[in-house]
Amino acid sequence: MTPEKVILVYNADDGLFNALSDWAHKLFSPATHQCHLCRYTIGLSGMRFPWKEFLESLGCPLLFFHRPDFRELYPNLNVRFPVILVEVGGEPTVLLSASEIAKSGSLDGLIEATRDRFTYLTSQQQFHELNGILTAGTRAGAHEEDGHEL
Repeated sequence: MTPEKVILVYNADDGLFNALSDWAHKLFSPATHQCHLCRYTIGLSGMRFPWKEFLESLGCPLLFFHRPDFRELYPNLNVRFPVILVEVGGEPTVLLSASEIAKSGSLDGLIEATRDRFTYLTSQQQFHELNGILTAGTRAGAHEEDGHEL
């Protein structure tokens, strides 16, 4: 089962002034940008192509937020920014925390960390679904073999 959504939240504010400030920061001092998600995935001309291509390969809807918009939509979710979340069963869950994003060290590292975690999450869900089917099948099989109802 694939998560319903991938939610990416930048450690930045929205608006024209903030966008211009971010752009200038990337131009003059990119290594000190406060948002590692921005630093690794957004260039001077927009989203870096390898990141865009990778996100599209995940096969589920993508939502992008700046801090204020995310806090407005998810006021009870207490996370540090930036963060990458997945929504499973209507509930957002952290896929990569702010520290994990920072530790990834580069765009390639971020893609690898996100892919690994996403793959693990989807394989765990498939395992639990398969286990539930097998368990139900085993119960049904035992039920049919002995002819007794439980």
